[in-house]
Amino acid sequence: MTVEDIDLPIMWRPMSLNELEQENSRKLIICCADYIVPGHGKIFKINKIMKEKFNCNENERKERKKLENCFLN
Repeated sequence: MTVEDIDLPIMWRPMSLNELEQENSRKLIICCADYIVPGHGKIFKINKIMKEKFNCNENERKERKKLENCFLN
Protein backbone atom coordinates (compact mmCIF):
# COMPACT_ATOMS: atom_id res chain seq x y z
CA MET A 1 0.00 0.00 0.00
CA THR A 2 1.27 3.45 -0.87
CA VAL A 3 -0.20 6.85 -0.14
CA GLU A 4 -1.05 7.19 -3.84
CA ASP A 5 -3.09 4.01 -4.12
CA ILE A 6 -5.33 5.05 -1.23
CA ASP A 7 -6.95 7.51 -3.61
CA LEU A 8 -6.39 5.44 -6.76
CA PRO A 9 -7.57 1.85 -6.20
CA ILE A 10 -6.98 1.18 -9.90
CA MET A 11 -3.31 0.90 -8.91
CA TRP A 12 -3.88 -2.30 -6.90
CA ARG A 13 -7.20 -3.81 -7.99
CA PRO A 14 -5.99 -5.28 -11.32
CA MET A 15 -3.31 -7.26 -9.44
CA SER A 16 -5.56 -8.44 -6.61
CA LEU A 17 -6.51 -12.10 -6.34
CA ASN A 18 -9.47 -11.24 -4.10
CA GLU A 19 -10.57 -7.60 -4.25
CA LEU A 20 -13.09 -7.83 -1.41
CA GLU A 21 -10.63 -9.43 0.98
CA GLN A 22 -7.91 -6.96 0.04
CA GLU A 23 -10.29 -4.01 0.43
CA ASN A 24 -11.26 -5.22 3.91
CA SER A 25 -7.60 -5.71 4.88
CA ARG A 26 -6.69 -2.26 3.62
CA LYS A 27 -9.53 -0.73 5.63
CA LEU A 28 -8.45 -2.50 8.81
CA ILE A 29 -4.87 -1.34 8.34
CA ILE A 30 -5.89 2.27 7.64
CA CYS A 31 -8.27 2.33 10.60
CA CYS A 32 -5.79 0.74 13.04
CA ALA A 33 -2.49 2.30 12.00
CA ASP A 34 -0.93 5.69 12.58
CA TYR A 35 1.80 5.11 9.99
CA ILE A 36 2.31 2.69 7.11
CA VAL A 37 5.70 1.40 6.01
CA PRO A 38 5.02 0.05 2.50
CA GLY A 39 7.08 -2.58 0.76
CA HIS A 40 7.62 -0.06 -2.02
CA GLY A 41 7.74 3.68 -1.44
CA LYS A 42 8.12 5.94 1.56
CA ILE A 43 6.61 5.65 5.02
CA PHE A 44 3.49 7.77 5.39
CA LYS A 45 1.23 9.00 8.17
CA ILE A 46 -2.43 8.00 8.21
CA ASN A 47 -4.43 11.18 8.66
CA LYS A 48 -8.01 11.92 9.66
CA ILE A 49 -9.12 12.38 6.03
CA MET A 50 -7.86 8.89 5.13
CA LYS A 51 -9.66 7.38 8.13
CA GLU A 52 -12.88 9.18 7.15
CA LYS A 53 -12.55 7.97 3.55
CA PHE A 54 -12.44 4.37 4.81
CA ASN A 55 -15.35 4.98 7.23
CA CYS A 56 -13.31 3.99 10.27
CA ASN A 57 -15.48 3.47 13.31
CA GLU A 58 -15.46 2.20 16.88
CA ASN A 59 -15.06 -1.44 15.79
CA GLU A 60 -11.75 -0.65 14.10
CA ARG A 61 -10.59 1.27 17.17
CA LYS A 62 -11.39 -1.78 19.31
CA GLU A 63 -9.49 -3.99 16.87
CA ARG A 64 -6.53 -1.63 17.12
CA LYS A 65 -6.57 -1.92 20.90
CA LYS A 66 -6.51 -5.73 20.61
CA LEU A 67 -3.56 -5.54 18.22
CA GLU A 68 -1.69 -3.18 20.53
CA ASN A 69 -2.23 -5.54 23.46
CA CYS A 70 -0.97 -8.45 21.37
CA PHE A 71 2.29 -6.66 20.57
CA LEU A 72 2.81 -5.40 24.11
CA ASN A 73 2.46 -8.84 25.71
